[in-house]
Amino acid sequence: MERFNALSRGKQLMLAASVLLLIDSFLAWQKYTGEGADQLEAIGADVTRNMWHGWGVLAAILVLVLVVWLVVRLAAVNLDLPVSDAMTAAVLAILILIFTVLKFLVDDTFRAYGAWIGLILAIVLVVGAWMAVQEAGGMESLKTEASGMSSSMGGSRSDAPASAPPPPAAEPPAAPPPPPPPAAPPPASEPMSPPPSSAPPPSSAPPADDMGGGEDRPA
Repeated sequence: MERFNALSRGKQLMLAASVLLLIDSFLAWQKYTGEGADQLEAIGADVTRNMWHGWGVLAAILVLVLVVWLVVRLAAVNLDLPVSDAMTAAVLAILILIFTVLKFLVDDTFRAYGAWIGLILAIVLVVGAWMAVQEAGGMESLKTEASGMSSSMGGSRSDAPASAPPPPAAEPPAAPPPPPPPAAPPPASEPMSPPPSSAPPPSSAPPADDMGGGEDRPA
């Protein structure tokens, strides 16, 4: 009892409502009351259907998870969860209410007393979760926590490489060294100059008499 009193008011309300809802999940949520119902019951036929059918299966599983979580918190066992207790309580309570309402609305044929009790208890769960959130700092604390989770997830994604780098390709074998350039050919021998052609014999000077200076010759 002391550990129960150590829980917050919101969690106390959630624990009581979740235990009652888990018990109610095995009661009749639908019961056939049409023609021949008495004969079917007389021969042992099942004319009822509880919460563990259709959408109610998801709600019942979540109720079981919530009960286990609250009992663990009641035993003061420290669970290293990535979210706070207020966030956990709010998410579980809202999901339970959603699936309980779906079960209540979809399976509306021959609805029995268990469905009405379950719907009321699911609403009480949400009220208890709201009280737990208010005791933890209100909706602003949940918004801050949600924004911090989204930013941390975005940062981890940006820091992590998109994909592992491909392994380095095998280096191709070293190419053989290029062959040395061919040696320069030896310089061609200079062509021998042709022998000088024989110069024409110099023409003999004409005699002085043949020159036109005869009148200057002395007598």
